[in-house]
Amino acid sequence: MATNAVKLYIYELSNGLARQMSPLLLGKQIDGIWHTGVVCFGHEFFFGGGGIEYCRPGGTILGQPDEVINLGDTHIPEDVFMEYLRGLGADAFRADKYHLFEHNCNKFSNEVTMFLTGRKIPKHIHDLPNDILNSAFGQMIKPIVDSMRVTPAGGSTVDDSGHVSSSSSSHPRPNPSSKAKESSNPESIFEPRSDQHQPSTNHESLPVPVVHNVEDVTKILEALQSDLGEDRTELESCLDDIESLLLKKKEVVISEEFVSSIEKLFSKMKEVKDKPRFLLNFLGVMKGLCLEKSYLEHPKAQDILYKLISELSVCPSKQSQIILVPSLQMLCNAVSIKPGHDLLLSNTASQPHMLSVLTNCLLEGENDVQLAASELTFNVARHKVSSDIAFECSTAVMELLTREPDKTITYYCLFALHRFMQYNSEIPGLAKALEVDVTKYKGQSDEVDSLCQQLTVLMT
Repeated sequence: MATNAVKLYIYELSNGLARQMSPLLLGKQIDGIWHTGVVCFGHEFFFGGGGIEYCRPGGTILGQPDEVINLGDTHIPEDVFMEYLRGLGADAFRADKYHLFEHNCNKFSNEVTMFLTGRKIPKHIHDLPNDILNSAFGQMIKPIVDSMRVTPAGGSTVDDSGHVSSSSSSHPRPNPSSKAKESSNPESIFEPRSDQHQPSTNHESLPVPVVHNVEDVTKILEALQSDLGEDRTELESCLDDIESLLLKKKEVVISEEFVSSIEKLFSKMKEVKDKPRFLLNFLGVMKGLCLEKSYLEHPKAQDILYKLISELSVCPSKQSQIILVPSLQMLCNAVSIKPGHDLLLSNTASQPHMLSVLTNCLLEGENDVQLAASELTFNVARHKVSSDIAFECSTAVMELLTREPDKTITYYCLFALHRFMQYNSEIPGLAKALEVDVTKYKGQSDEVDSLCQQLTVLMT
């Protein structure tokens, strides 16, 4: 699976003044006033008075960072990350929610690094606001802080669609040097709340899609080579390209020849001795390819997906669980990206098979299968579907909810049901007629409580 490096850029805003003055003002020494940005996918992302913004690494008026911490690699695709930022920017990290101490750049950096790598930012940076506010001086300056924001000039906003856009700020975009931070006035990055633009709230915040990363890409490809035997030479170039694409070793063009080679690889399953093992490894490859937008956009990429879905839809409940789960995860990855969602749910050839697989696995599968199917349903519901699809899926979802599944499946089902009700006005009436009681799920989590409240309103 492709990986991208994640780094934390740390800036000290006081130019050493905090270290000198903090013992006198706070009764304890702090080493700095910190601003942080998260660097990944070739950009630095940060949160300030203008909302979520981006720039080239080290590209704001602050210049180069005082410290860089390598946080490891992420398997999250860039499209999924930008969708995640869109959700944050439309809700929790809107510009109007910024607070210099309580909801600042460092809180944003901590959430983003946890999402990308599972690692937190350094504790002394994360805890700095509490260290200051717990002092007499902090309480004295709190009324002033409540009206202040940090806005490092030089960034551009991440818009509500999750794409980077030209900056809405009136600040010029400088060409900073390593000395920029030293020569600039530290107060120039602080602005009153009233001067900040207010973001649009016309877009609904969506949670990040469920994505299944591929572990041990090299090991999977070696197993496929072993199963191919003498035929491996014929497909050696294809397997090399797959490895380069999924591990981002080099640029790979999704050509007609590449897609045809994938189809040829799939056809070899009929000739190998251990067909289940070959299929399992092939599904691992497809899970990775289904996270590649360029692959899903190729006109012939749909052919293999159609074949896999049609075979699954014949009698999905009788398929081996070992095969069903990765198959559902592959589809889950595909519909997590808009081109894949359109490919599988807006096309009359694949749509019936998708619905058959999804509904059968929701209702007849074992727990692992139901979990994978509920994740798929969650991703399906994130983007608009036809009223017919919404109706059929919601019927299966409501039936599964009556069986009181575990908390994770419950959340995915409630989210999907809420979305489907927005796509088909008949579903709330059906839920009411079936006496679906969503209130019994309250107390599981804040997200579930919110969904239960919204569903209750729709069903009233």
